[in-house]
Amino acid sequence: MHVRLSTLAACLVSAAALLPAPARAFPEPLWTTPWRVDDAAWTSGSTLERAADGDLYVALDISRAGSNRIALSRLSAQGVLAWTREHGGTNVLGGGAVLLPDATAALIGERGGVGIFAQAFDVQGLSAWEHSQPDGRLDLGAKAVGVRVAAVGTQGDLLVRARDGTDIVVLRFAAGSGLPLPAWRWVSGLPLVRVMSIASLADGGAVVAAHGPGTMSGFLTVRFAPDGTVRHADLETGDIGNPLGNASVFATADDAVIVVASPETQLGSPGAMAWKVAREGTRLWTRRLSNQASTAETFSAGPSILAADGDLLVAAQRAGQAMRLLRVDGTSGATRWDRSSSTIGDVTSLAEAPNGRVLAVGFAFVMGGGGRTTAKFAEFQSDGRPCREGEVSSLSYFNAAVAGDEGWTVLGSGGEGANQGARLQRYDADGTCTTDAVFADGFDPD
Repeated sequence: MHVRLSTLAACLVSAAALLPAPARAFPEPLWTTPWRVDDAAWTSGSTLERAADGDLYVALDISRAGSNRIALSRLSAQGVLAWTREHGGTNVLGGGAVLLPDATAALIGERGGVGIFAQAFDVQGLSAWEHSQPDGRLDLGAKAVGVRVAAVGTQGDLLVRARDGTDIVVLRFAAGSGLPLPAWRWVSGLPLVRVMSIASLADGGAVVAAHGPGTMSGFLTVRFAPDGTVRHADLETGDIGNPLGNASVFATADDAVIVVASPETQLGSPGAMAWKVAREGTRLWTRRLSNQASTAETFSAGPSILAADGDLLVAAQRAGQAMRLLRVDGTSGATRWDRSSSTIGDVTSLAEAPNGRVLAVGFAFVMGGGGRTTAKFAEFQSDGRPCREGEVSSLSYFNAAVAGDEGWTVLGSGGEGANQGARLQRYDADGTCTTDAVFADGFDPD
């Protein structure tokens, strides 16, 4: 009996050594800036952009007198609020903000009866221009998971992805003046399409990710040449042709594009996939990132980014699970590593720091909180090992994160009480990680 107990104890010790060690907690932020729009019923952060000089631009969704409105705030690299400018329209849906090469920032939105508009502000907060495009809709249900509504072309034009009926459209606003340019259009011939994401291409064109109407359709990748003609339209159906959720598209250094999305599997669950399409339309690789033969092991693709070296970083999304991150080789499509933190949460945004660390931000439901959520984040080292993690219980969620030499800047919203508004927080990106190896739901790198 004693031998058996000793053996059992040894096994328990050995098993305990394999359990995920808790990551080191994030220290207190270096600074915190909360703000809100005056007289608004509520203010919520939407997107976050970092300028080359470190200044920060935050697009806001607000509500006043029962009407949806949008605004743009500029903050210094040290988190000092410089100004907030509200767009004059009412019943507006916001598509976020994009930084333009002439040091202006464009706020993008959709207003019923007017169509899609963009308004540019200079660094002092003065309106530089505002123009509308009457055709198209933004399909703004996609913006919540990190896909992009707009991009900047090689000539400085603002490119906005849109849907006009069942056509996939790229709306264009001229560099400097913002004057509308002829739109690029692909006639889908489908009964329904939804536009998801856009990226500009080095040749002066653009690529748009979209999906069809459901079963027997799939995810579409439409590549436009600089003159607006369509080079090719790629289709990924997955197992049964039913697209679930959104798609993100990225332009690569070798003039190809990478798409990340989640087609439905034969088991009726989302299955994360990624694929790479060459300039002429040839598939370079196609990867199933999750085990689509098992509902217990598959997952959907959350927010994704391209790393500085061209690899693909994908958040694995599964309700009630730990924040998990995959790194996929951008050349071959092979998974370099697959790691989980020890913090539970859904990821809303990813950022990569100059030192190679990656930050995942998002939220988690509070147990017994009646649907209340709390902001969560987890940091990974460049080799995928979890580093630090944290929770900000005074916020409902983190919307976005950006990185620079100064560290992580994280945008959050919500919280208890009336009109808590938006909040920016700065954290260092090179603090000490835990010394314990953490290999939850992943494996040690080679």
